[in-house]
Amino acid sequence: MECSLHPYPESGESIPFGTAFAFSLETATTVGYGLPVSSSAFFEPACDGIRAVIYFQMVLSMMFQAFLFSFFYGRLGRCESRGVQVLFSNKATLRRRKGDGRWVFEFRVYDSDPRHPLVEAHVRLYAIRQPRKVDKVYNVRPVTVEPLRLWKPNDDLGGVLLASVPTVVSHHVDIHSALNPRRRGIYYEDLGRSSVRHGDQVQTDLNLDEHVDGVSPDFSLSSCGMNLRELDSATGSRDGLRCDVCGETYNTRDNLAKHITFQKLLEKHDGVPVIGSHQELDVDTVLQNCSKGRDKELSSKELSGFIAGETEPYNAIEILVVLEAIEPLMSGTFQSMQSYTIEDIEFGAEFVHCFVADDDRSQCAAKMDFNLFHKTKRVSPESKLSAVPENDESHD
Repeated sequence: MECSLHPYPESGESIPFGTAFAFSLETATTVGYGLPVSSSAFFEPACDGIRAVIYFQMVLSMMFQAFLFSFFYGRLGRCESRGVQVLFSNKATLRRRKGDGRWVFEFRVYDSDPRHPLVEAHVRLYAIRQPRKVDKVYNVRPVTVEPLRLWKPNDDLGGVLLASVPTVVSHHVDIHSALNPRRRGIYYEDLGRSSVRHGDQVQTDLNLDEHVDGVSPDFSLSSCGMNLRELDSATGSRDGLRCDVCGETYNTRDNLAKHITFQKLLEKHDGVPVIGSHQELDVDTVLQNCSKGRDKELSSKELSGFIAGETEPYNAIEILVVLEAIEPLMSGTFQSMQSYTIEDIEFGAEFVHCFVADDDRSQCAAKMDFNLFHKTKRVSPESKLSAVPENDESHD
């Protein structure tokens, strides 16, 4: 017997288009109206309207199912609510770093759902500043947003952190930081020799206010508008100092001082004229005038006044924190944000340890103490550099 959908296969004729379309529709939708050779009216030539209605009804049904699937998947894939589980400390701290007295801005962050650790969690920091002067042309005050480089975690490595463990994020308030009232001018040209010569000061027709924001000319290289870190120079990753006589660049003040001392000995031995050589430079004065490391001279009053907007030319500074991560269940990216103003900053304090060892010493386990997450304590003035009087009491 020859296989065919035609009711009379021995005739050798093809089935009509309507019958073939009806059978295809029945197969695709699995409605099961019967075969073309049955008595079902679904395949009769006079039932074209029924087939059209069923076709569009099935198309709408499949579109509706696709919409429901995409809707529920989209709702499940939205990860904005995951950001609520990321906790930020309600206070930030500004303290002198132990050992060298450098100012450090810190806050704490923690993911309260460690059962599903965040993927590629990284943090960024911004300083939002609003100038006091109004643009006379458009009668507006433009708001500037400047990045703040991170010390811990190192933003050269992406600022990646393990959010399942309470982490203190640190920013060094160096000469390039937007939080430093003595910040280096971003288009500052090196005028070093005029500030470190013996005796007479060299007169210049340059307006220093156009090149420097609050610091005297020195041997430090200009950032040229780039967002730099002073720590990169201290660790040898980048030269931040330049000898104004020969143009050699160095990463630390000590290396620059050694270079000047050695060159002075050579030039004196070779009988080089003093004027225009290294011999007219005083090493002690060079070390005193280099703005590298000058944030140690900042007082807490000067720093707090600048952040609070008590000095020109900006109003109060708001520090914005952005944590971005991937939610592991649906692989969606989300952001969690927090901001700090002068009212939220505690000077001379550091955070109390809240990730502590479990009481059961038989296991290498640790626990998170939420009661200590927001608590801070006064820094013990071991190096006598703390701007805050000693106070061992912890507080929220």
